[in-house]
Formats: sequence, structure tokens, C-alpha cells
Amino acid sequence: MISTIVLYLGIAGLIATPLFAIWIWIKGGREDTKITARLAGTIIITLVYLIGVSILIDVGAPGEANYRAQRDGFTDAEEMKAAEMLGAKTGPEYHALVAEKKEKDEAARKIAEAEKAKVLAETEKKCRLDVNCWADKFSAEATIACGDMIERAAKYDFEWTNGWLTPRFPKHGWKDQEAGVIIYAGDEIKLQNGFGAWARYTYGCEFDTRSLQAINVVVAPGRL
Repeated sequence: MISTIVLYLGIAGLIATPLFAIWIWIKGGREDTKITARLAGTIIITLVYLIGVSILIDVGAPGEANYRAQRDGFTDAEEMKAAEMLGAKTGPEYHALVAEKKEKDEAARKIAEAEKAKVLAETEKKCRLDVNCWADKFSAEATIACGDMIERAAKYDFEWTNGWLTPRFPKHGWKDQEAGVIIYAGDEIKLQNGFGAWARYTYGCEFDTRSLQAINVVVAPGRL
């Protein structure tokens, strides 16, 4: 809509220019003012003419480019420029190249994902055979689940003695490798007895890495 209005203004300026020029030269007034009037009129006419031509060029150029692009099967001039970079001369040829590239990219993505999944599967398979690797993999889940079960086993008050950088379960081993059950153990807790005395205890927790649940805990006085 705006482009159409600008186009009409440009055309109107071009039509009005010669008419205004004729009026200036005929109605210039007295001889002493004709020169000044004609000079001013000439300048104005020239400016209006140049503006009108500029408007026509600015409005018409994109339209012409889009017309040529659509004639050759492109959506617009921008698509035609993109096609030229790929060496495509027509819209259908460009669209075919784009579709082919998209198909190749999708196939490459699927291959990359399959290879990544294969590597992850092989890595997990090797880790599953190594108790240290498998125990480390589920250390965070085991610490939470086993810690809660040990706290519930305390008859009275309890106090964890490990710091932020000290693990509560530094020891681990297989309970049932085939079932994926690991025993996590440690001695970083003090329990209070019925008389209010505190003592260090050891603990062991059976953790199922499949269900991510603590199965059983054993707590006994002493240190590991």
C-alpha cells in the first residue's frame, strides 16, 4: 500500500514538473523579477524531477527484481540470490537442491545420533562390569536413599560427622552384580543411646541401581 502511494507521488511529480515549468516561464511577472523567478522555478523543477525519478527507481527496482524472480520460479528476489550462490538458475532447480541438502543433513544427523547412542551403550556396558564405575554412577542417588534409611534406623538422635568434601559412603562392593545391587558403606555417623552418650558407628546399605532404592541397612558400633 505504501509503495503504491509513493509510486503515485513520483508519477505526479514527473507530470507536474513540465506544467510548473511552463507556468513559471509564462507568469514570471515583470521583467526585473522574471530572471529570479525563472531561476528559482528551474531549481525547484529540477529537484522535483530528480525526486520523482528517484522514487520511481526505488519503488520500481524491487518490483522488477521480484517479477523476474517469480518468472523463473522463485518466491522472490532474495530466494533468487540464494539460488545463484548454489548455482541454481531456476526456482524448481533451487528447491530441489534445498530439499536434497535437507535430506542429507537429516540423514547425517540420524547417523551421528546412532553413533553417539552406540558409544554410550558400549561405555555403559563396560561401566556395568566395573563396580567402582557403577558405584560412582549412582553415588548421589545412593547417598540420599541410604542416608534416609540409616537415619530412620537410629533409635535416638544422630549426627553425621563427614564434611562437605568427605563422602558418607567411601566404601562399596557388589552385593549382587547380576541384579545390579551394590553395598555402600561408611563410618561417618554418631548415634546417641538411651543415656545420652554418643558413639561412632559403621553402616552398610544395599542399594538397587535398577529401582534406585535402598533395600536394607546394617548399623553397628565401631569404625571401618
